[in-house]
Amino acid sequence: LVVGYEEGTVALWDARDLENDEEEEEIASNVSTEPLWRERVHGDAVTSVAADATRGGFVSAAADGGVLRFAIRPVATHDDDLSGSKTDSNIRVELLQSHGGRNNEDAFAPATAKRGVACVAVRDDGKVFA
Repeated sequence: LVVGYEEGTVALWDARDLENDEEEEEIASNVSTEPLWRERVHGDAVTSVAADATRGGFVSAAADGGVLRFAIRPVATHDDDLSGSKTDSNIRVELLQSHGGRNNEDAFAPATAKRGVACVAVRDDGKVFA
C-alpha cells in the first residue's frame, strides 16, 4: 500500500496480511504499525500515488509539479541503506526517474502560478506511467 501525505512524504506499507480471509482480530494483530519505508520526497503536498500491478514499484505526484518513479528492491540483510532511503525491512526503495518538482524552477514560482500534477497512473506491466 502506497500513501502520500500533505507535507510531501510518501510511505510504503505491507498490506499483504489484509488480503487474507482471516478473522478481523487476527488480521489486526498481524498488521505493522510502522511503514516499510517512509521519506519526504516532494516539496509540497502529494496529490496522487499509483503502484504497478507487479508490485515492483510506484509513482508519486505532487503540488510542486514533481512526478517521481520508484522501484522496490529486495535486500538480503537489514544493513543501512546506502542510497539514503529509510528502511527497517527487507526492501529498499530506489528513485528511478524524476520530472519537475524541487529542481524545477516553476516549483518556486508564487503560489498562484504553481501548477501541480493532479493524477498519475501506471500501466499494468509497469513499463509506462503518465
